[in-house]
Amino acid sequence: MLVALACVARGANGALFDGRAKRLVPGERVRGVALRFGRSHAYDVTGLDGRSAYEVKVSYRATDAANVAVEVERVGEGWWTKAARAGGGAPRRALLNVEKAILSARTLGNGATRARVTVRAEREGVYWAGEASAPKEMTYDIEVQRLFASGRFGEVPEMAIPMICLCVAFVALSIALSGPVSKKYVWKAYDDLHAA
Repeated sequence: MLVALACVARGANGALFDGRAKRLVPGERVRGVALRFGRSHAYDVTGLDGRSAYEVKVSYRATDAANVAVEVERVGEGWWTKAARAGGGAPRRALLNVEKAILSARTLGNGATRARVTVRAEREGVYWAGEASAPKEMTYDIEVQRLFASGRFGEVPEMAIPMICLCVAFVALSIALSGPVSKKYVWKAYDDLHAA
């Protein structure tokens, strides 16, 4: 009954899609979600491993002048507890803006298997043609990815591991070949230059 009351209360401020939160699982990506400015969307993230960390990433076009915030709450025994908030900071301009939040034991507590992620958007800026011509909504993509590592020095998504391995292999190859290449080409050219 408490969960039902919480859902009704959230529906009153526009936080849910059609009166209920959308379900999202790790590894899933939802593309092209339209969100009206001043509103929010809620996602129930299920299937979390309580011993792992996850990254929730919300990306949107930089041409959508918006201030986007991502809030994370733990679900436990019918209660929602606010745990973390990301975004809502100074505006950035790039080709693609991204707001991230981390789902981990540090942000959700130990053993969390469900979380609620809320995406909020506020329009920012002044429009030269007036308020009537200003955009009324923005479009975003949202995804949840398992992290390979998470800690004080940052987060590494699992999907980045092959690229990291490839980079390490290229660095090792360049170190291994630097001696023979420099002897054969660099120092030989230097010796030929001074011999002439």
